[in-house]
Amino acid sequence: MKINIIIDDYRKLILILMLGIVSITFGQNITLDINYSPSNNHTADLIQEYSDNLYLFHTELYQSPKIRLIDSDGTAFQSLIWSGNGTINAIDVQSDGKIIIGGSFTNINGVNVYRIARLNTNGTIDMSFNPPILGGPVKSLVVLMDDRILVSGSSGNSSLGNLFLLDSDGFASNNSFNQNLGDINGLAYVIKVLDDGKILLAGNFSYYSTEDGNSFGTKILKLNDDGTRDISFSSIGGNVSNIDTIGISQNYFYAYLGYGKIKKYSLNTGNTISSFQSVSGFDDAFRVFDIKVQYDGKVIVGGYFNGYDNYSNVKNIMRLNTNGTIDYNFLTQVGRIGVLGGVVHTLLIDEGSLYVFGSFEDVNSDITFNSAVKFIDNSFLNINKNNFDIGLSIYPNPSNGLTNINFGRLLPNIQLEVKDVLGKTVYRHNYLNTQHIELNTSSYSKGMYFINVKHENEIAVLKLIVN
Repeated sequence: MKINIIIDDYRKLILILMLGIVSITFGQNITLDINYSPSNNHTADLIQEYSDNLYLFHTELYQSPKIRLIDSDGTAFQSLIWSGNGTINAIDVQSDGKIIIGGSFTNINGVNVYRIARLNTNGTIDMSFNPPILGGPVKSLVVLMDDRILVSGSSGNSSLGNLFLLDSDGFASNNSFNQNLGDINGLAYVIKVLDDGKILLAGNFSYYSTEDGNSFGTKILKLNDDGTRDISFSSIGGNVSNIDTIGISQNYFYAYLGYGKIKKYSLNTGNTISSFQSVSGFDDAFRVFDIKVQYDGKVIVGGYFNGYDNYSNVKNIMRLNTNGTIDYNFLTQVGRIGVLGGVVHTLLIDEGSLYVFGSFEDVNSDITFNSAVKFIDNSFLNINKNNFDIGLSIYPNPSNGLTNINFGRLLPNIQLEVKDVLGKTVYRHNYLNTQHIELNTSSYSKGMYFINVKHENEIAVLKLIVN
C-alpha cells in the first residue's frame, strides 16, 4: 500500500490514500501519473478539499473508516482516524485546522461519538465539541466562514428537523439562522456555500416548508446567508429520487435531475440555460455521483453509467463541451473507467491534474486499477502561474484594515480568493470589468495570508501581512 502527497510552491498539501505505481501514456496531452495505481479492493468515495488540501475517506469492506495524513514520499506519517464503526459521509475543516466529520458512526478512535464529531489536528476526539445526540445519520455538512456548521441529517429532534445550524463548538443554539430556517422533507446530500454567502442544497427532498405552514416545492433549494429562502431562485423539478452532486462555476451550476441529461442552470435564478443541451442523454442505467467544472467551462461527470448521446464508449466518466455535447477527445485519451464493473464516486480538478476516485476495476479495458487514478493534462486543465503579474501591485502591505490590489489595466473577469496560513478560505469573490480591488481586512486575525488572483487561464499568488 502506498500513500502519496503533492505539495506545490507555496502551501499545498493533498491528502490522498493511494495504492501501487504505474506509468502509462494515453494520448498526446493526457498521461497517467506514475505515482498512482491499484490495490486490494479498497474504495475511495469521499474526498474533502480544504484550501489546497485533500482528505480522502477510504473504506474497506467489513472494516472501519480511515483518514490518513501523508507525506511527499508516499509514507503515512499521521493517521487521523484509525478505527471506528459505521460510515463517514461528510468532512469539513474549521479555521484552526480541526476536522468536523459526520455519518452513521457511533465510535471513532475508541471514543463513543454519535454521528457528528470534531477531531483535533492529531486525530484525537475534541471533547470540547458538544453537538446534540442525533437520532440518525448525518448525510452532509459544511463549515461556514465563521466556523459554524450547517448540517443535514436525521436529527430525531422536532426543533432541529433535517437541516440545522450548529455554532462553532457544536451547540444547537436557538440562533437567528435556525429561527429563519424551514425544513426539508428529506435530506440534503450536497451543500454548497456560494461566493456571496448564499447556500445551495440538493438531495432527496422535494419541498421546503416554514413554520407558518407555507411550502415550496423544489429539488434544489437556495438559502440566503441568514437562513431564509432566496425567493428570487426558481422552483426546480426533476424525476430522480436522489441528487448526489452539483457542479458549480462562476455564474452557473450543473446537475442531473433526471430526464436522461446533465443540465445547466443559472446560479442566480435557477433557470435552465438552453444553450447547454445534449442530443439524447444517457443510454443505459445511470447515476451521477460527481460533477466538476474546468476553468475553461467544460464539465467532467463521474458516476455509474453506460453510454451518452448514443455513444456507447462512455463508461462512468465523461467530459462535456461548453454546449453540452460529448468531448470525444477526452474519451480518446482518458478512455473508459470501470469497464469491468464499479463506479466513479468523486472527481477533483487541481491545476493541471484530474483525480478520479471510486470503486472501479480498470481503465480503458486493459489496465487494472482500484480506488484512485490521477491524470496529468497540459492542455485543458493547465493554469499558468504568475503570467499576468506585471503591473500587479498590492498596498499597503502590511495591512491595517484596507488593502488595495491594482492590476494596471482593466480586466473583464477576476476570481479572487484569500487564504490564511492554515489554508482556510476567508474570502472569495468574482469581480467583473475592474482594474482595482479594495480588500477590507479589518475582520482578519493578525498574520500572513495568501491571495490567489485568477484571470482566464492565469493565476498570481500574493502574500499579505495583516497587523
